Formats: sequence, C-alpha cells, structure tokens
Amino acid sequence: MALRPGADFARYLGWASRILPFGPVGNGEREAGQIPPDFGQTTDLSVGWAYFPRRVLDGFSLEVGAQGRFNRTRSYIDSQNVAKEQHHTNVYSGHALVGWTFRLSDWWYLGASAGASLGYEHGREQTVGYVLSNNRNMEVITYDRVSRANVAFEGSLRVGVAFGQ
Repeated sequence: MALRPGADFARYLGWASRILPFGPVGNGEREAGQIPPDFGQTTDLSVGWAYFPRRVLDGFSLEVGAQGRFNRTRSYIDSQNVAKEQHHTNVYSGHALVGWTFRLSDWWYLGASAGASLGYEHGREQTVGYVLSNNRNMEVITYDRVSRANVAFEGSLRVGVAFGQ
C-alpha cells in the first residue's frame, strides 16, 4: 500500500494548430482573422491510496482517491484578442485507476495506469456571439453559471523515485 500525491499542469498555447493547414474552428473551416483554440491552463491536484499485491511500486496496482481540477481556458481567439468562449471551472471528483508498475531498480520505477473519475463541476462560462440588428452585427455576450456532473477518463505514465526503502 502507498499514499500517492499528484500534481499535473497543462498549458494550452494553440501554436500547433496555427501552423497546420487543418484543425477545426467553428464549423470546421477557418474564418479570417481567427486563431484556433485553445489557450489557458488546467491544473490537477490529487491524492490517492494505491494497493500493490506483490510489492510496493512493483506489478499490478489499484488506486482510489480524490482530485481537484482547475480549468482556465479561452477558445476561438480573434484578431483583437477577444475569446468567443471562456471557461473558469473547478471540478472536484473521486477517481479509480488500474495500472502496472515496472521496478527499474531499488529506487527507480516506471508506471502506467488508466481509469475514470466522477465528480461535480462548477464555475462560469462566457460566450460571445453576434446578432444582426439594423443591418449591423452587434456583439452579444452571454454569461452562464456551470453546475453539472463530470465524468472523465484518464491515463498516466509515471517515472519516479521511491523513498524509504
């Protein structure tokens, strides 16, 4: 058995989709002046209890735990740096993972796991749209509260050092 804390940070820059000729925006076609999504970051913090039937950090493993995911993303940025969509949400969930860990030495290990999480997401979203009024496009900004169940599938690869041998 082991207590396994975790921290992950993902930053979205959208640079790859700017240099590739494909990459859906809106209806699947690029619109003039738009930079494809996504910009922002997602941070995951978790703690789990892991069970290893053979030896700690060696072989088959089961993990259950709790996790917090903090999303701050902006999508469909136009040439004036205005996002059509913004998401500022937090997800609090429980997770379960099944995996396998390879012991490389007494200290080093390599692990892979897959599973799912079930939780609750809350926060806010902003959407920018346009309506035609008096033959002019008028910008309409919609603010929505987010409050919904969240199911996510997850996988991880870990390289680590085991302390306390």
